[in-house]
Amino acid sequence: MTATQEIGWIDNDTALERLVDVLIFGLNVWFVWALLRTFNRQQRFRQTMTALLGAGVLLAVLQAPLVRSLVEAPPDPQNPALTLPRLLWLLLTFWSIDIGAFVFSRALERPYLLCIAVVIGYVLLIESLQVTLLQPAS
Repeated sequence: MTATQEIGWIDNDTALERLVDVLIFGLNVWFVWALLRTFNRQQRFRQTMTALLGAGVLLAVLQAPLVRSLVEAPPDPQNPALTLPRLLWLLLTFWSIDIGAFVFSRALERPYLLCIAVVIGYVLLIESLQVTLLQPAS
């Protein structure tokens, strides 16, 4: 028995989730730096990351009250009705994409629609990576 099993507050699933969280955070930082470097705007890295992290914290605070209702009532595949908590979660997700695109459009001095496309592509990539890494082993 390992020390983490004896303590009982960390199990393998939680450790994997935390590891994926750290990986995603590192990819987010790298993505911002690489995007700024691509458009020769590296000097705006600190300002851009501060804006994105600040917006992320604000959105996390707004999403926090929704977590309990979403966890307690998982989606029913037979009845795909849109509940109020799911609608609010969806709106906050779209808002986070909008904020990211706005920040990138200002940092890169590029059109807003281009930045929306970049952010949507990146969000889909990260979501697929999370689903792939966190799917249960068969």
